[in-house]
Amino acid sequence: MDETKKEIMDIESKIIAITGDNLNHRNPWADDRTRLETVENLLMRRCYLLNSMFVPTPENMIRFNRVNNHLYTMTQKLHSRIAAVNAQVDSIVDEHLFDDDEEIEGWLRVIFDDESSVLKLEDDDYYGSNFTLMIKILTELYESTGLQDVEYSDDGISSLDDGTSWMDAQFWKWHEFNDIIICHAVHDLTNHKSFSLPDLLRLNDFWCEVQIKFQSITQQDGTRWNKYAQ
Repeated sequence: MDETKKEIMDIESKIIAITGDNLNHRNPWADDRTRLETVENLLMRRCYLLNSMFVPTPENMIRFNRVNNHLYTMTQKLHSRIAAVNAQVDSIVDEHLFDDDEEIEGWLRVIFDDESSVLKLEDDDYYGSNFTLMIKILTELYESTGLQDVEYSDDGISSLDDGTSWMDAQFWKWHEFNDIIICHAVHDLTNHKSFSLPDLLRLNDFWCEVQIKFQSITQQDGTRWNKYAQ
């Protein structure tokens, strides 16, 4: 067995010994700081090893472009929707009855719902990784650390995807990426988080959400704090 593949399998065995292997519910391992930090370090090493094994085959590049384009599209939709809500919010504010303030925000996240959240690809065996379980654990890690947002906006202004590729170090050795504009969401997942390139190609559940909250802020005597009256 290839030594890199063997190390990946050994690392994942250590991770599973801490996190458990149940795919049907969230395991409580990440509530313990020591266990969380240990798993985080193991996942970083796993990411490095998987990236070192990645091969930019035509099939993998087709899959990469599909994920990259989808994440870019969802990012643009997120910002566009928030901008539209911001533009319309004044027409639905009722400062006389209830609304003292409002909060608009939205995000794009990778989620794990069930096994269908992770694609099974023909080269799974080549890596020796339990991708389904590891991606579930990665989502649990970032939920626990509050870093689950891949993209976030509260103003609808998008300046991170400006047409310049987020060409990070993990892409440098392959010319196949030279003509691709890599979006910021891919950069976040593969540079700020420990999703390897093989992980990225298997992600199949993305959650995009925009929220608007109307807030009533009062004192005991009924006095209101109202930003519209400032």
